[in-house]
Amino acid sequence: MTKINVSVKKKVPQQEQKMEETVKEENIGSELLEQPAPEGFLETRDDQPILDTTVSTKDYEIRFITTVGALSNLFETIKFLVSDAILKFSPEGLRIRLVDPGHVAFTYLNLPKDFSMFEEFECLEKELDVIIKPENAVKFLSDSNNKTAKIEVKKLKNDSMLYLNEIEEIVVSGKKRLKVNDTWALHQVETIAENPWTKTLKTFDYAIRMVLPTKDILKALTKHQQVSGEVKFIITPDKILLKTKSDLGIGNTPLRSQGDARVKDFKLIKPLQDGKFELSFELKFLFELLSSGNRFAEWFVLEVGNNMPLHISYIMPKGTYEQWQVARIIE
Repeated sequence: MTKINVSVKKKVPQQEQKMEETVKEENIGSELLEQPAPEGFLETRDDQPILDTTVSTKDYEIRFITTVGALSNLFETIKFLVSDAILKFSPEGLRIRLVDPGHVAFTYLNLPKDFSMFEEFECLEKELDVIIKPENAVKFLSDSNNKTAKIEVKKLKNDSMLYLNEIEEIVVSGKKRLKVNDTWALHQVETIAENPWTKTLKTFDYAIRMVLPTKDILKALTKHQQVSGEVKFIITPDKILLKTKSDLGIGNTPLRSQGDARVKDFKLIKPLQDGKFELSFELKFLFELLSSGNRFAEWFVLEVGNNMPLHISYIMPKGTYEQWQVARIIE
C-alpha cells in the first residue's frame, strides 16, 4: 500500500504542472489577441494585415496603386535597355529616362498621376529619385499568377526600400479595406554608372512622318528577325520599305503612302535629297521598343531623316508619352 501511495503522489504533481503550463500558454495567446492593432490596420485571423483605408498615417513619401500586369510591363520596358534605372517621382506623376550602355537607344517616358495605369497616385515630396534594378522587380512580379491583381507601391519615410504589396479589396463591417496578401521589398541602388537625366532627346529635321499600328508592325519585325539581325529602311517620297537579307533569303515590308491599310497617315515634310535614302538599324532594339509600346499604345508615330536616328513616339492620352530614338548602323 505504501508503494502505491508513493507512486500516485508522484503522478499528481506532474499532471497539475502540465495543466498549469497549458493555462499559461492559453493566457499568453489571449494576451496577444487582446493587443490592439497598429494604427491603420485591422486584426485578421490568417496573420495577413488589413489596411484600414479610413485611417491615413502618411508614413510614406510615395504611394500608388496599379495592377501586377501594368507594373510588370513597365519594368519589362526598362530592363531590356538598362540594368539600373532612375524613377523620378513628383506630385505630378512618374518620369523615366533611359539610355543603353552602347548609346544605341534613348527613351523618355512621362506617366502623369491621372494616367490609366494608376488607380491611385500620391507623392508627398516635391521630387524624389528612386534607383532600382528593374530586372529584380520583374522577378518578384513574375511569381504572381494573377496579372490583374492590384499592387500597392510604397517608399516609406526614412527607409530606402521600395515596397511592392499585392493587395485584395475586401469589405469589413460595411467598410472598404485593402488586405495585404504578399509583400516584396526592393533594394535601391546607391550609384548609377550613367545618369540619363544629364542628357536630352535631340530634335532633328525629319523628312517623313508616318502613323502606324503598333501590333501590325511588331508582327512584321518578328518575321524579319527570322531573316537577319539588321533591317534596312529604304525611304522614297511615297513609301518606306523595310528590308532584311541573309543566306536564308530576303524579306520586304512596304509601307505605302496610298492604299495601305497599315498606314494611318503619311506626310512628306521636306523633299528628299536625291529622291531616296537608306538607313540600317539593329532589329533587336526595334523589336523590343515596339514590344514595349504594344503594351500601352495602339498607334505610334515614326519619323525618319537622312543620317538621323529613328524617332518613335506612341500615341497616348494627353500628357502621357513614350518616345524613343534609335541610332542607325553606320556602314
